[in-house]
Amino acid sequence: MGSTTQALIMLAFSYIFLTFILLWNYKPPIHPTEQKALYNVLNSINPDFPWTTRFPGDLCRFPPPGIVCRYSYFHFLQYRKFKSHIEQLHFGNYVFDERPTLLPCSSHNATLNPLLFTPFNYLRLLTFRECFNNPENPINLSLSPFPPSLEHLIFFDNPSPIRVSISSVSERGLMKKLMVIGTAFGKK
Repeated sequence: MGSTTQALIMLAFSYIFLTFILLWNYKPPIHPTEQKALYNVLNSINPDFPWTTRFPGDLCRFPPPGIVCRYSYFHFLQYRKFKSHIEQLHFGNYVFDERPTLLPCSSHNATLNPLLFTPFNYLRLLTFRECFNNPENPINLSLSPFPPSLEHLIFFDNPSPIRVSISSVSERGLMKKLMVIGTAFGKK
């Protein structure tokens, strides 16, 4: 009787342990709206790169460098399904240890349309490094269309001038940081 009880306890413990390990490594699928919106953003930043053929699957389960996803407990409580959401996007031409660490940008035809980012309700951090390289083509930016969850918007070493609407800065109270480093900055 004792050995049977011990065997059942060990079996139950093994089952719980394996379940924990599987759940720990589980990556829920991206929300379909965000997947489609992310391809739209990627195509606007780098229209020359074949995003859908190079990364045809779920962009949270198998992300290219520069995409950080998280799953939301709130989504699970509301819909009873785990879904991943985009939390960070890092664009730029930066290589570390011979591997790209950011989503590649196009040098002269990259555009920034804040309306493309509205489906990302969980986006907190957005960075652009050496993405906008045409000094003759300024980036006119209004912060209002960005999702309210966005806390940090950062531009590093972009030769194109960034012009931010002052009224959009005052309307946008929740953003913690708007950083422009090594980039021409102006007011609209």
